[in-house]
Amino acid sequence: MSDKTRAAPVIPVLFKQADDETPDAPPVLHSVAIPAPRQFSDHELAALKAELVAVAWEVVLDSLHSAVREVEAALFEQVSSRLRDELPEIVERALRNHLRT
Repeated sequence: MSDKTRAAPVIPVLFKQADDETPDAPPVLHSVAIPAPRQFSDHELAALKAELVAVAWEVVLDSLHSAVREVEAALFEQVSSRLRDELPEIVERALRNHLRT
């Protein structure tokens, strides 16, 4: 195998002590190994998209259901409060109208 086809040697991230460190000091991180971005096939991208849409849709539906319950509770409280306040007057008007005839 020639030098051109041989893989480059792996160099550890922690490769030596800093010059001003004592031999007993812990190693110092000098560089970070970052893997190259992975290329996805069209099929993998479509599957990933479908998964993301499904998860996002669940979150959206949960948020909508929660919002509807909150609006429904607020509306129920408003109508209930209004009826509680106005019902005696409504009943009184109905009785007066009925007794006049």
